[in-house]
Amino acid sequence: MERHNLSALEVAKFLEAHPKVIKVSHPLLPSSPYRTLASRQNGGRHSGMIAFYLDGGREEAVKFLDRIRIVKRAASLGGTHSLACHPCSLTHAMLTEAEKEASRITDNLIRLSIGLENTSDLISDLDQALQL
Repeated sequence: MERHNLSALEVAKFLEAHPKVIKVSHPLLPSSPYRTLASRQNGGRHSGMIAFYLDGGREEAVKFLDRIRIVKRAASLGGTHSLACHPCSLTHAMLTEAEKEASRITDNLIRLSIGLENTSDLISDLDQALQL
């Protein structure tokens, strides 16, 4: 879990600084409004979960998912391998557009579960996939 935590935070920081990413959700990022609460409740630890919004829409999300190589596409997240999910077309596909909007499930949302691979390899993979 320590590796999940450290790698996910490093990947989240990379994504937050990337020009093709609009927003990153990870409670331990310095920009997160939940950082103090998450640090207090979890002792500065979190899981390997990250959500981020690409600049663009469904087309850009699909291109990104088609380009990742180390991170694998999956419908559910978790485990020792890094996985990516497009909630709008998988886990939340049955919701109405109004329900998706209320839940901030948009066409450009990607969810990641960071595994135990080398963090610099993961960042390199995500970086090359973001070269849309």
